[in-house]
Amino acid sequence: KPREHFLQWLRSHPDNYMVRLLCGYWCANVPRGQIEERHLDIAKEHLQHFTVVGTIERLDDVSEQLRNYLDWKNSDFSSLSMTVVVHSEEQVKFLARMSADFETKQELFGMHLWDEALYRHVESIMDIKKAKFYQEAYKDSNQECQFNCCAFDCQRHVFG
Repeated sequence: KPREHFLQWLRSHPDNYMVRLLCGYWCANVPRGQIEERHLDIAKEHLQHFTVVGTIERLDDVSEQLRNYLDWKNSDFSSLSMTVVVHSEEQVKFLARMSADFETKQELFGMHLWDEALYRHVESIMDIKKAKFYQEAYKDSNQECQFNCCAFDCQRHVFG
């Protein structure tokens, strides 16, 4: 009986919710179970129009993006209050282990298959933005360098 209740609950929710949300009009009438890679591609395309993207697990990086984009100095985001209910990948995998039969696992993983791909895409966007930010700071701090490494001749390096 718990398995049937779980499946009933699972089937009462839209699949690949974030892909559907970001895909917009093109996914509005796509039947359950019919979201495909092309819909993920549309969602990714729409992400390009956002200045700041991120995941809940990396709120520190998101706040860093905001600080940099808005040129906020010493901004403290600790006063922000957020209540978020998220089914993390670990929670979903736990639910799958609890549901030993193939049909339940198939339903559960199918529910968020393309959302997981979108999540990994957002993570890569965040990694690239972070790398570019630090690359610029690194370039600025090494402007006077003319060669690959001139450590022994460079005034910036002190060797004892």
